[in-house]
Amino acid sequence: MTPDEQGLVSSFAQVAFFNNVNMIVTITGYGAFVLGTSIAVLSLRRRGPWGPSQISLLICLFIIFICFTWNVFYSGGFNLMDIQYTFQYMPSWAATVNLLLSDCIVVWTAWVMFQYDKLWRLALVVLMIANIGVNIADCIWGDIELNIEVASFTTLDWLSSIISLAVNIFATLLIAFKAWNHHRFMTTLFLRKRTRAQNILLLLVESGAMYCAIQSVYAVFILLDVYTVVDVGFSQAMNIITAMSIVAAACYPVAVIILIRKDSSPIVSSDFCDAGMDHRVGFESLPIELDCLIANQITDTATLSALTLVSRKLYVVFTPELFRSVNRAEALPTLASSQNERFPLRNPHPASFVKHLDIWIPHKDYDPQSSRNELRLLRIVQNCMPQALYNISVYGEKAVLRSFKIDLQTSTTSFTKLIGNIDEENQLFESLHELSLRCCFPVKDFRQSLARLKMALGPSLRSFELHRPTEGGADPRSLSKLLSLVGEYCNNLTRLCIELPREREKPHKDLQVLFDDAAFTFPSLTVFSFTDDRNFLQPQVIQQAVDITYFLQRHTNIEEIGYHCLHKISLRQNGMLPHLTRFCGFLPQALDLCGDGTRPLESLSISIDGGSNETHSANLISALKKTAIIRRLIIKETRLRRLYLQGFSSSSINSIIAICANLTHLQCTFGIDTTTMLQQSLRAISNLRRLEHLKLMTIKSVYKEIPKAEYEPFGAKEMRTFIKLTGHEIMLAMRDAFGAHENLQTALFVVYGWFGTPMPWFHRPPIQARFALRKGRNQFHIEDQNDSTEWDFGNITPRTATDDDTRFMAEESDTFDVLQSVR
Repeated sequence: MTPDEQGLVSSFAQVAFFNNVNMIVTITGYGAFVLGTSIAVLSLRRRGPWGPSQISLLICLFIIFICFTWNVFYSGGFNLMDIQYTFQYMPSWAATVNLLLSDCIVVWTAWVMFQYDKLWRLALVVLMIANIGVNIADCIWGDIELNIEVASFTTLDWLSSIISLAVNIFATLLIAFKAWNHHRFMTTLFLRKRTRAQNILLLLVESGAMYCAIQSVYAVFILLDVYTVVDVGFSQAMNIITAMSIVAAACYPVAVIILIRKDSSPIVSSDFCDAGMDHRVGFESLPIELDCLIANQITDTATLSALTLVSRKLYVVFTPELFRSVNRAEALPTLASSQNERFPLRNPHPASFVKHLDIWIPHKDYDPQSSRNELRLLRIVQNCMPQALYNISVYGEKAVLRSFKIDLQTSTTSFTKLIGNIDEENQLFESLHELSLRCCFPVKDFRQSLARLKMALGPSLRSFELHRPTEGGADPRSLSKLLSLVGEYCNNLTRLCIELPREREKPHKDLQVLFDDAAFTFPSLTVFSFTDDRNFLQPQVIQQAVDITYFLQRHTNIEEIGYHCLHKISLRQNGMLPHLTRFCGFLPQALDLCGDGTRPLESLSISIDGGSNETHSANLISALKKTAIIRRLIIKETRLRRLYLQGFSSSSINSIIAICANLTHLQCTFGIDTTTMLQQSLRAISNLRRLEHLKLMTIKSVYKEIPKAEYEPFGAKEMRTFIKLTGHEIMLAMRDAFGAHENLQTALFVVYGWFGTPMPWFHRPPIQARFALRKGRNQFHIEDQNDSTEWDFGNITPRTATDDDTRFMAEESDTFDVLQSVR
């Protein structure tokens, strides 16, 4: 045998060896793919009825199966035969389809997790479009240059592999970022055990990292093949790497589905699995009655939400408690998700437990960060509220809702769009007890809004509140039609709160006719609030004022009234409101109410408006002498926002305290110049032996108390430090004054730091610091109140939700972000 023949035989043997290795890799990967696809389809089938997400996923698996099967037949069978030349067009297209579908699944996973981050979504879309375009161009170029491109790669080959690698790395990094944020959240809750959501995120990150590693090796081999001189051995090794890349592209989406379904991975240690965690913690061995008792004893939702991450059993037990009263907009995506999208969670849908739905979005027009957060929450409400209500009606029991409240001050979404397409025969609101609305009622769909509102009105309703949004509220004529429906269908109301629109150019004649109509009567009404804060100092507006005197004369059972209107009415007429015990309104009306001294008033909440002065304060003191049985006295400063006046003087507060010696609740505001007198007033307040709750406020102006040279560089940070020092100093004095008080439970102190410059208020708004003095173990403790939580016992329609409590039911929402990625 000649040397040339030996070389030919050796080359043939080397090619045959690598072909066999390539065949083993391809066939082995295909066998694993077929097995994995069968398991994935079976797991999808066990999830329940086929939904759109399952059908789409099944179609993707079917296309990947066809393309991978064709690739295996070509590389495994057709290479052993002398086949037609046209078959060589097919392998690149089949492999490219598999690659693009696999990339789409990864991008979709990251897309679902960042549903409110448009920047990251835009980056994913741009990268995916570029990936599709380059890969299709590579396939077309490979078909055109088939005679030339036989055993080498072109620029489009390495470019398509590089951009696919970039897409996968970027998407995997986004998923890893989400996993890290979730880990930090769990750390803040002091939970070191891995939850299901953490396991799923780790599975997605690790599978994506393995796939990116294979793609990286493949990209390096292509670059070496294009820009360097390679031998036969390298080319054969390149064929093996290519086969591994094709197998990985086909198996990756199948592996992700199986891993999430089975919640297992080689990297996730068995020490962190749910069963092991449950048995080590001990909750799994507790009787169900003890778990329910724990749920009843815990009052804050943050603790309940944290415990649901500790044990699967606690999650099932505590979920009804968490979702019975929903008062956060962040919970709406959870309620709006379908049962299939909650996979692998198998417990009943959270919407089936909702009894009270109270969605309130705080509005702060002077804070840019709060404005951005408000817009984010508004988008959640607009997108998820209709589907959430539909799920409550589908998954919950008949007539499931007991209270429904919407408070959107700046939303332009109409009431019709918020309710959605719920059938009028649906029994969602049949047993509704409380209904509170602050949303838009535009003229263009007002009829549809009335039809939706009629669904919520009925004999079961006991409380109805209609508040005015910042814009888009109902005009006076539309409002009268709306209230007439309330009078027609809700005869059993015990509580009615109404805010009139601020439109000065439109007369309120229709509303006046409605309030004068004897048919607009509620026999059981005990609480009534009426707000019309238009500027009645203008003569043309006084003529448009709505007089509710006849309405009040028809309702003799009213015990509590809120009248926030500068248009004065006489409440001293004979026989009017004989059972009135609680009043909330402006100072002139309070003076008129207390003037006769015959009212058995127990609670008096007074709003000090811009027209009030010290003379009115003296008149208030005289009026309080005739109503000594008052137990709750709340003096609110509506001038505080505009800073027209600097609060009540210490002498006035001391006189009030001396008159009302039996107070159990007290709230008042001290002025700028009386802070030094405040410590002396604390001793007078401590003499109120029945006092249980106290709330004091004051204003500190750096403009008056700091020299001009030091004031010029004074910013928000310096102001916050300044008022905190002042607040701590006063709290120490408060603790000394009330140290021996027997009945006091809570004292809240608020300091407003005002820059005091001639600038408009909204350019440099006041900065506030809150402090609380709480009794525990027979002694008082000083706490900093970082959130806006405050007890307001003088408001008929109080708000108790906090702005900074962002962890409410976050775990299930994060879990859904992960689980929806397999749709």
